[in-house]
Amino acid sequence: MNHGVFCISLDVEKYWGVHDVCSFEEASTFSQVDAITEKMLSLFQRYEIHATWATVGLLTYDSIGSLLKEKLEAIPYDNPAYSPFPLYSEVYSKANEMLLVGLDVLPKIINDPHQEWASHTFSHFYCLEPGVTEVDFKKDCQRMEQIARERGHVFKSIVFPRNQVNKDCLNVCADHQYLCYRGNQPNLFWKNSAYSGESFFKKAGRYIDAYFKFSRTKRFRPDQLENQGGLINIPASRFLRPYSGRPWLEKRKIRTIKKEMFQAARKKTIYHLWWHPHNFSKTPEIALSQLEELLAYATVLHEKFNFQSMNMGEIATYAKS
Repeated sequence: MNHGVFCISLDVEKYWGVHDVCSFEEASTFSQVDAITEKMLSLFQRYEIHATWATVGLLTYDSIGSLLKEKLEAIPYDNPAYSPFPLYSEVYSKANEMLLVGLDVLPKIINDPHQEWASHTFSHFYCLEPGVTEVDFKKDCQRMEQIARERGHVFKSIVFPRNQVNKDCLNVCADHQYLCYRGNQPNLFWKNSAYSGESFFKKAGRYIDAYFKFSRTKRFRPDQLENQGGLINIPASRFLRPYSGRPWLEKRKIRTIKKEMFQAARKKTIYHLWWHPHNFSKTPEIALSQLEELLAYATVLHEKFNFQSMNMGEIATYAKS
């Protein structure tokens, strides 16, 4: 492959991604995620962007009522707050349904040949938190596989919640015919770790790095990607942070991303950008405008350097060929 690659992956999770750290009230803006994902998809189609949409399986239920009928046992984390189960009707039946279930855009994603529907696990499963085992993850994988099968789909890619990569879980994914996953950069601020063990220093470093880049980011050509546990590791390059409220910081953020995109296009490496759709929910107009600016720049780089847009599954298929 004689060109650079622009890869986008999205963690589509709504409230399930923050259920252990936020209340329904604190996540109330997440009710806009459906509308935001529709607008994102329209932008991707306009700029011919191939993207990976890693979705929590719980979102595929069409109502809270249908979800509450499921008998879902608690996942045995040492910290019980990490398990979303069991689901108590007295709690969830009163919640805004838009935070928990339904994703109207999913059929459009599945039917678009340039978009990839990927797994973000069924339950937003944390692979590195104490208490869970390979068997627990396998059960989660089986639930996700059933959801895909009902829609005539086979997952190629997985994005692990909170980017927690576990070797045993990779082996399970290989058994389920996954081709790839989104890995972490091995630097101090982005290296693989449990959420419970993350220091304030690490979290603060990630925040600062979004605007004043000082972490070391490895670049890979598609033919340099590593095979880990039978899956191709497609490392993240950068997290597109939510709007900070400080215009001067936002200019630095976008300028940093553009500079990295340019370097990837020029050096023929992969630039892997990721975020959660709910990151756009507090300031959707500004966030979508920033996204369009980046997609338009990707078009400029395509014309100048043949910088190609590819989703994770497409990259893995090439790497394995």
